Amino acid sequence: MTLTDHCALCENQVIDFHEGTYCKLTSARPKFLEKCRDISLEQKLEKLLIDSSIELAKTKSTKAVAVTHMVIYITISIAIMVSSYLLSTYIFERGFISTVPLIIFGVGFLLLPVSFGPFNSYRQRVGVAQRAKDKIDNVLATYGVNYNMDISLGKEIHEEQKVDISLRLTKGRNTEAKEMSIYINNAAKTPLKL
Repeated sequence: MTLTDHCALCENQVIDFHEGTYCKLTSARPKFLEKCRDISLEQKLEKLLIDSSIELAKTKSTKAVAVTHMVIYITISIAIMVSSYLLSTYIFERGFISTVPLIIFGVGFLLLPVSFGPFNSYRQRVGVAQRAKDKIDNVLATYGVNYNMDISLGKEIHEEQKVDISLRLTKGRNTEAKEMSIYINNAAKTPLKL
């Protein structure tokens, strides 16, 4: 965890392309050791927490599609390779030798990378989303902030998806509870608040 991970959640963060990240209270770059005494975890934290959690939930919801795609293409690939073997034995029993079964076997073999591609992509996207959420969780653990979040993804209709969120943030002795529904435009990847 870097110092800018703390600043990314803080309301006092200022990003300058020449200077980098600095605090608007101290006008200096982050220099604290473990905790920043001036950190302000408010709306920016809530937005990043919700966005990262939605991204992780949406990515995990595509697992069934990725696994189904993999199973179907592996089945087709194996069926093509087995049928090419059966065709080659049939042709060989008739006293001929042909390269056609070998070509068919090659086509079946070339379908294997097509079957694993979407599943590998799914695993990578889940890893990226999980790491982003873990960064936020690690910073929150440092400051003793706990949260409970329930996310319910609605059905996607015309590239818009309704997401119901129940968030309960606990900072020390203060507890905030919020419930909201937002629509996410999956084409533009921008949340539209209700």
